[in-house]
Amino acid sequence: MQNVHEVVNRDGKALRSPDLFHPGYILKEEIEAREITKKDFAVLLNILPTHLSEVFAGRRPVGPKMARRLETALDISAGFWLRMQSDYDLKLAEQEPDPILVKIEDVLQIQQQSNTSLAKALVAYEVAHAGPAGAWAARGERIITRSATKTGAVAKAVAAAKSGKFTTVKDRNTRKTR
Repeated sequence: MQNVHEVVNRDGKALRSPDLFHPGYILKEEIEAREITKKDFAVLLNILPTHLSEVFAGRRPVGPKMARRLETALDISAGFWLRMQSDYDLKLAEQEPDPILVKIEDVLQIQQQSNTSLAKALVAYEVAHAGPAGAWAARGERIITRSATKTGAVAKAVAAAKSGKFTTVKDRNTRKTR
């Protein structure tokens, strides 16, 4: 479920949008609707006008202190401002690729397919991706040597990773199997 904040226009009609806005955009609209100057509002909040301009432009976040000041000054809950900032930040994060997410998904898949611990699956992932010369691979080989004599679980995970019996998220975006 996507959060949609209720914002009203000057006529009091609710404006709804699936797009999220930086809270500074809404704040600017709000003080303009109340016919408050930027300079006066900045003085009221005890911040520099340039700081307020940066909030309006989306270059500065609305943090908890600012949200509390806005709540007192505008009678709009601090929670509203913080939720809007949080939703905005999350939407930005979702738009940026994160290679760590791919690694997490791959390690969890190795863990599930080889029925081993998370730590051993992580070692298997690193060995498969860094190769024997990698720092993680060297650490992994020591662990594999010790554990292979006991359970062989890491060796199975490494074999699964190297043989391509699992599909990585990166590979799923480019081709079907590894």
